[in-house]
Amino acid sequence: MKTNMAKKFSAQECFDEIVSLVGVVASPGATAQKATSLLRLREIASGLAAAGGHAEAHRLVIEIADRPAATSNWPSAGKQDFAAFAKAALPRLREALGVPKPNLADLIWKSAELLTGAFKPAEYRRVVLPLMVLRRLDCLLLPTKDAVLAKHAEISAKGFQPALFLGHITGFPFWNTSPFTVAKLIDAPDNLRDNIEAMVNGFSPNVRRIFEKFGFMATVDKLEEKKRLYLVVRNFAHTPMDALSVSGHDMGQAFEELLRRFNEGSPSDEQYTPRDVIHLMTNIVFDGDDEALRVPGAIRTMSDCTAGTGGMLSEGHEKILSFNPNAR
Repeated sequence: MKTNMAKKFSAQECFDEIVSLVGVVASPGATAQKATSLLRLREIASGLAAAGGHAEAHRLVIEIADRPAATSNWPSAGKQDFAAFAKAALPRLREALGVPKPNLADLIWKSAELLTGAFKPAEYRRVVLPLMVLRRLDCLLLPTKDAVLAKHAEISAKGFQPALFLGHITGFPFWNTSPFTVAKLIDAPDNLRDNIEAMVNGFSPNVRRIFEKFGFMATVDKLEEKKRLYLVVRNFAHTPMDALSVSGHDMGQAFEELLRRFNEGSPSDEQYTPRDVIHLMTNIVFDGDDEALRVPGAIRTMSDCTAGTGGMLSEGHEKILSFNPNAR
């Protein structure tokens, strides 16, 4: 949403921009963009007030924008506090703006539907799953994109290794040094295939290996041959997968729902453990540990020796945080 309220107000665009700005403020290495992002949040709050009928949304955006100033030790615990606060406030903001929470699996499945006639149903997963991974990583890295590109240009001129610097900026053990995001990919349809390859090659080696295992570029070439590449990438570009409004838990559920649809009619040994069973297993694992988990600084280690989609781990993480938001 832009400040100019003469433009027809879009609650979805407003919410999406707020999520993006919050992501920048909360990110580990985007310090230079913090002030600009907070200023933009205040501009949006003013726009909501001027538009009328959004009093609760205005209040919540102001609370989010004011939070950093009320937070001590910003570089370390302060950012974590802000991220936790914003994560709790964003669902209320979504409700105040009247923006429905999308069914992530349904949004992604629309990409599979675009493959009808060009791919066999058994091949849908080869297209959808790597693009789902690409979009999720793209969203996680977006808040620190500008900072990473600036630092990469600086260290490349000096011959320094990216691994020594860029992970500290992103806050993850991976990064991407290409200028592309999934949203920018669709701005140049004629160069889409080559730009996707450049984006994949811009990832750190550990992520590039994932796409190599997927045989991703061979899939991209087939999508281009069948004239489906732009349509599918465009659908993913419009699918939200940011960390603040789409949790790891949400991603796990969507992933499992997609696997269920892919595996319909497949042998039983290709199925996965249903989420309600995982939920029960997690409750059993943590039974009797409630009080110990509420102790400040509580840490627990989980091992899932047969991890498939990681559902047990994401359920465990959610369970721990329900007892103590500061537990690890």
